[in-house]
Amino acid sequence: MLMLYPTGPGEPREVKHGELQNLQTAQWFPDGKRLLVCGSEPGRPTRCYIMDLSGDNRRAAGPGITSAWLAPDGSTVFGSDGSGRYFLFQAGGGAPVREVSTFPADYTMGDWSGDSHSILIYQKRQLPSRLERLDLATGTRTLVKLLAPSDPAGVSSIGSVSVTGNGNTYAFPTCGGYNTFLWLVVCSDGTFQATLSQVGHRRADACPTRHFFRVVLF
Repeated sequence: MLMLYPTGPGEPREVKHGELQNLQTAQWFPDGKRLLVCGSEPGRPTRCYIMDLSGDNRRAAGPGITSAWLAPDGSTVFGSDGSGRYFLFQAGGGAPVREVSTFPADYTMGDWSGDSHSILIYQKRQLPSRLERLDLATGTRTLVKLLAPSDPAGVSSIGSVSVTGNGNTYAFPTCGGYNTFLWLVVCSDGTFQATLSQVGHRRADACPTRHFFRVVLF
């Protein structure tokens, strides 16, 4: 179900979307009359579509696009087919679809820059993570900021980044690393073996016999 909620007085309104299921994202066009949505029809993979608020006149956005981002001016769509390939095409159709070969493989799409000519991208699973501006016309990459929590203790990387078009405001979750502990393994033959391992990985192979062991966590 796709709902519109007023920011002031008024009633919520459901947006009809026909047979589309499992809606993942929905983005407004600047005219307030159309949406860029990504979801799936029964028995089909996820695709992105452009549709009006009545749910009629729905058409596919790009060639096999499974995730998409609408430029602030509403004229251009940046999308991915889910295989690591990225494309740029006009929201109104007509112009040829262009593959963006300058998108680095170890980066993830953040959002469009406010100028509608470049995008903000960030490194995946890194700490700190580089937030960069990628010019879609020239392929030039410019560092915007190094992203990291103020206290990085216990943090191994950051998750999905939400960023404003000017790159000045951003939010991200953090991911903790695996803790490593010293395990004292008491083997069935009465010997003791000390081993380092991650949580949940009890090293039974530290015992010569492997038939019975007890673990004491330090």
